[in-house]
Amino acid sequence: IAIPSTAIGTGVTSIKVIATNGSTGCNVELTDTELITVNANPTASVLSITGSTEICAGDATTLAVSITGGSSPYELNINNLAGVQTGYISASDIAVSPGATTVYSLISVKDANGCESGGKSGTPTVTVQPLPIVYSVTGGGSYCSDVPVAQGLGVSNSETGINYILVRDGSTDVETVGGTTGNPVNFTATTTPGVYTVRAQRSAAPACPVMMSGSVSITSDPLPSAILAFSLSSATLCDQETVIGTVTGSESGVNYQMFDQLDNVLSAVVAGDGGDIAIPSTAIGTGVTSIKVIATNGSTGCNVELTDTELITVNANPTASV
Repeated sequence: IAIPSTAIGTGVTSIKVIATNGSTGCNVELTDTELITVNANPTASVLSITGSTEICAGDATTLAVSITGGSSPYELNINNLAGVQTGYISASDIAVSPGATTVYSLISVKDANGCESGGKSGTPTVTVQPLPIVYSVTGGGSYCSDVPVAQGLGVSNSETGINYILVRDGSTDVETVGGTTGNPVNFTATTTPGVYTVRAQRSAAPACPVMMSGSVSITSDPLPSAILAFSLSSATLCDQETVIGTVTGSESGVNYQMFDQLDNVLSAVVAGDGGDIAIPSTAIGTGVTSIKVIATNGSTGCNVELTDTELITVNANPTASV
């Protein structure tokens, strides 16, 4: 026969059976007595957050359960945490990385003897903040080094509650501008050369920083060399004659063209080749008193007047011979 017991407390060390005759009331203790060990249950288990209560999407924090009583290690079953935590030591950290704001609670706590904890408590909440939306970095440009021109920089769109930080060359924070949902961000235009990126982060903690898409550059383009030697095939001409100008040590990628003292064009463009180049003039009139050369970078358009300007005398032709 099976004899179910009542609830057994920790003071019980053995169990015996008394057999009693139902008619006469005569009884006897069975000779077979069983020893028993009754382990104490854990008396309390408290679930709490030991890491950050608010995290960025994709980050992790930690939970812990402080367990009183029972025999270590323990087995935990926590609501909203996948799987059973086995071999757990009281108050040790449990890493969690929820995809959204999550409330945790204890379903069960058992000690090494399989005894269930009483007094389970704690419903900590981990708040998950979304990362800033990734938009594109805009602006940038170049200017000739002799005339710096401030270049605009920005972000194509923005969010309220997000700060946008302009970063130069990957390490220097230049300026911070708060976003407004649906509107682009415009930083203060600047002439400082460099590669610019933008970091977006929440104005409140946690920051949840994210780099915006792409980068833009501001470039100060150098001028062609202005100190090249320039000479003319003749310093004296008759009206409407031509002359050949020579630039010594021209630069590849730079175009050269002659002008008079009033900036009137006196030649076609001649490309530099790294050596000496000849620049044939057009017909030159008597009003011309000097000839100069403008050197223009073929890629950037930056130009400079060569320091070597040549004086010229153009004599009037006879008007009639009888």
